[in-house]
Amino acid sequence: MFWSKWKVWGLLEMRITAGASLGVLKRNSYALLMHT
Repeated sequence: MFWSKWKVWGLLEMRITAGASLGVLKRNSYALLMHT
């Protein structure tokens, strides 16, 4: 149980960081599209 909890937290953290970087990329590309 202890290890599975850490595994879940690691997966959540990975998903959050991936989502954040994806959001930044989306926002940047959107800004570029709006500027051109």
